[in-house]
Amino acid sequence: MVALQGREDSFFPALDGLRGLAALLIFTRHAWGFAGSPRYAVTSGFSLNWLLVESRALDLFLVLSAFLLGGQFFRSAVQGKAIIDKRLFLRRRFYRIFPAYWLILLLVLTVFVPWLASNDDVYSRKGLVAFIGFIPALSTLLPWSFGKFFVISPIWTLTLEVTFYLMLPFIWPVFRDRRWKISLGVAAFITFGWLFFVRTSLGHDLSASVGHMANTPLNGPDLGRIILVNQFPSFVFSFALGLTLSSIWANTLIPDRKKNILARHPNVFLFLGLFIVLVSMGVLGRLTINNGFEDVFALARDSSVQGTVVYYLEHTLLAAGSFFFVAGVVFAHKPLRILNWHWLRALGIIGYGMFLIHFPVLFTQDQFAWLNQMSPAFRFPVAWLMGLATTIGLSIVLWFGVEQPFIAFGKRRKEIQNSSLVKQEGA
Repeated sequence: MVALQGREDSFFPALDGLRGLAALLIFTRHAWGFAGSPRYAVTSGFSLNWLLVESRALDLFLVLSAFLLGGQFFRSAVQGKAIIDKRLFLRRRFYRIFPAYWLILLLVLTVFVPWLASNDDVYSRKGLVAFIGFIPALSTLLPWSFGKFFVISPIWTLTLEVTFYLMLPFIWPVFRDRRWKISLGVAAFITFGWLFFVRTSLGHDLSASVGHMANTPLNGPDLGRIILVNQFPSFVFSFALGLTLSSIWANTLIPDRKKNILARHPNVFLFLGLFIVLVSMGVLGRLTINNGFEDVFALARDSSVQGTVVYYLEHTLLAAGSFFFVAGVVFAHKPLRILNWHWLRALGIIGYGMFLIHFPVLFTQDQFAWLNQMSPAFRFPVAWLMGLATTIGLSIVLWFGVEQPFIAFGKRRKEIQNSSLVKQEGA
């Protein structure tokens, strides 16, 4: 999943590079999966696969999204400026997300079918019902749309982002000043409480009902549990961490305000975040591979200690590590040189397009017989290079042809409306 900002983060250019790096990680994870998840052992006791299987970077993007978008509200508040109008904020988000997203949906109907998706899955009553859920980016919320159209399956995370957009103008005040200390605890309670409810017998009836509504051959409580685990409550903690960091950062803009510990020791938290992320990826990745948890149904059914650790910490621990790492980048006394590389920042700028396009590209490559004849170990680097070049090229076209024009259009509408309000007040 890629963070979905426009250019609100121009005062943090290194975060473009961070998004670009995360986009590369996600692309690499999916390319590795399409290549058959080949095993690359560094030593007898360590495997790169432990890192690859956990290099989703989803929680990093959620933390970044909350930090950057929340910053618009917190910065205005501490500087005594007018808070962004809710309707204008949501309109700007709409023009940033939906034009490019709808173009990809159109390609599902016109290009990907029947080549990469079954006619029965799209051109049918069930397909129509499922597709309707995709139009407002609510496919994850609706059981009958969840997991449909595998060729664009990564867009399930858009439901999380859209839900956050709708909530942000109303919830950001509860993170102002020192209120975040309570709000962050409440968010952790919501996330872990929801995960506990879904995993235990308390949520069995709801899981069974949701699984039945999915209307697939896999109907049942296991499918329902998978659907429920991927709902917004499971990621409230990740978004709350981003808002917490945004609130802390905004307070540093107040003149004569004493610097907080994050601002005083950014390098410490930068390395702490990197340590937490890498160790988490290694430990959780090893547990995932050794116990077959790549299969989400296996994890849904597993009640062992290993399964419980992966279930509760897979996202929350990586989100915590992302929080400290982003804090280190934000408060760094000197910008990290690697994150300011122009090519890496460019990938961050076109990252949303990469998010939308990379799975269809990899899915298309997977149909090539000559590529499938290679052993997985050789197939992965070939597919990675070829797929990345294609994805970047198409993402550049999408950025200049669709994303950038609609972003500019959204900003112009905002300026026109503000001008009209000024005239009305003057009259």
